[in-house]
Amino acid sequence: MKGKVKMFNTARGFGFITGDDGK
Repeated sequence: MKGKVKMFNTARGFGFITGDDGK
């Protein structure tokens, strides 16, 4: 998700990844 903000479910609840996480 290059240049994007993605919200994803984690075992601890919710998390955010910004920039290029390679996904």
